[in-house]
Amino acid sequence: MEKQVNYRNKSTLCWDCKRATGLCSWSRYHSPAPVPGWIAQDTSFREKIGGMYYMRQRYCVLDCPLFIPDDDSDREYVDDEGME
Repeated sequence: MEKQVNYRNKSTLCWDCKRATGLCSWSRYHSPAPVPGWIAQDTSFREKIGGMYYMRQRYCVLDCPLFIPDDDSDREYVDDEGME
């Protein structure tokens, strides 16, 4: 029997990618689109906000041709005092 994977609780590859901040078709703010050639599981869900239901499109990306491993050494951090 094949093991079922709960993708809703699995972390997506995108969080560890340098392109995660708008540098690929999926992470664009306006009109995100799935990346051609990726292996991903649809984890979309319905959310109720103010009495209205909205469909939230979401994917758990397992493999992506655009993936570039993120290196924490070049990240910019904001200190606890806030932004300048």
